[in-house]
Amino acid sequence: MKKTEILRQILIILSIVLGILFVVFLTIDLKEYQTYNSTPLSKYLLIRGLQFLLPGLILFGASFILKSNKKSKNENIETENLIVEPESSNVELEKEIDQLESEIAEMEKLSKNNKINNNKQK
Repeated sequence: MKKTEILRQILIILSIVLGILFVVFLTIDLKEYQTYNSTPLSKYLLIRGLQFLLPGLILFGASFILKSNKKSKNENIETENLIVEPESSNVELEKEIDQLESEIAEMEKLSKNNKINNNKQK
């Protein structure tokens, strides 16, 4: 495995762990929450989200960025391998073109000769 793939997997695992920690700590906060407490429940949710979900989302996004960079590098490698040397194919095409041009020239000579012979016979 390459270093970038290992790093990407580590980032995904860390983001999952942070998501699990968010759920665990929020559950603990809910059990300890008392209605007469002056702090609203949404504040606990916001604090735990900033502590665990935001870093988890950042790590998860970083893993996708690494994956997309890897794809773009692979696509560049594949396109580099597909490039054909133009000289080798041009030589073959030029030979075919020369051959066709010579055949066309011969046909034109034959058609001229046939016209001349037809005119002589009349």
